[in-house]
Amino acid sequence: MRRRFGVVYHLWNASSATDELLDRLIGEVGAEMLVVPVVGGPRVQFRPQAAGEQPHLMVTEGGWHYPPQAEAYRTTAVRPRTARWMGKRDVLARVAELARKRDIELLLGVDLRGCALLADHHPHLRCRNAWGESEPGSGLCVLNPELRELATDVLRDLRRYGPAGFELANWLPDVPALPAPRPLEHTPTARGLLDVCFCPACRQVAVSAEIDPDAAARSVRLRMEQALGSPVADAAADPLAGDEVLAGYVAARRQAAAAWYRQALRGGDGRDYLTVRHPPTGALGWHQPSLTPLLEAAGCVLVSGPEAATRPTIADIRPAGCVLEVWRPAVQTAEELVKQVVAAAEVGGDPIILTGIDEAPAEVVDWLRKAVRFARRV
Repeated sequence: MRRRFGVVYHLWNASSATDELLDRLIGEVGAEMLVVPVVGGPRVQFRPQAAGEQPHLMVTEGGWHYPPQAEAYRTTAVRPRTARWMGKRDVLARVAELARKRDIELLLGVDLRGCALLADHHPHLRCRNAWGESEPGSGLCVLNPELRELATDVLRDLRRYGPAGFELANWLPDVPALPAPRPLEHTPTARGLLDVCFCPACRQVAVSAEIDPDAAARSVRLRMEQALGSPVADAAADPLAGDEVLAGYVAARRQAAAAWYRQALRGGDGRDYLTVRHPPTGALGWHQPSLTPLLEAAGCVLVSGPEAATRPTIADIRPAGCVLEVWRPAVQTAEELVKQVVAAAEVGGDPIILTGIDEAPAEVVDWLRKAVRFARRV
């Protein structure tokens, strides 16, 4: 079986007339897919391989990294916000044309929950805890109908670029989505309980499932007191155990999220992909078996996460596809990168997406070429 290899490629790397990095990734490494983030949150990136008029330090507040068509959002209450770095250019059109000429699959990445601009201008989309409060790091609620409508319009708008599919990132309920300071990170159960969303949309889903959201919120508040008072027992405790109301509230909303995946990601031209980011440690009740309904919701699921030390091993995930970091802190040497990429191939990963290359020294492209060559032999 010939496995496909792809790279995560940010559009600002293609903002100049020539791009040596992309040429090397396609010509030397043999990348067959480009995963291009086109909607997302703030990012600061130092690029050791930047050349010409490109700055080494890339800073963006996030937003839409392509010019959205106004007519695509005519009925949407929440409007797109274009990232300032791109001005009036359509860099995505140039990258899409290059992908067509090189016969490379183009996947477009959308992370609406991580878009801080939306959270700032539309606070009613934010997640809310059991006290009715919202914190900066919680991000937007995946069950909010306005956010879902916006996501549908974004995918429809992006089809004009002819992508093979989409990477819908961070679309999990009760999982934080924004890089912001967060309270109680040292107490995992309390932190997880604080992330359970009780916004109006979540409450409505619970009512439709004949679950009392007020009773579930009371359970969260009570269990928070217990978790904060017993930090030693916190590590082993299951905050959902023995509480049918709270467990039912969490399950009903996750089932609603999975149902939306099936509706939103089917019926388009080409093959749609779905990325489910592996949740950080402490996310309430999220572990590999509980992701199964979401993994079955699309044709291909990429499971990823930045916490290399805490996420499951590749063998545990057994993914239809996977995302691997190619540089520090996840990878220190060429040998480590080869080992990880080969391991992903051995468990049947397809496609294997490689990320972090634009923040790595030029020599890492050589590491990557070697890793891909060995993995193709599996």
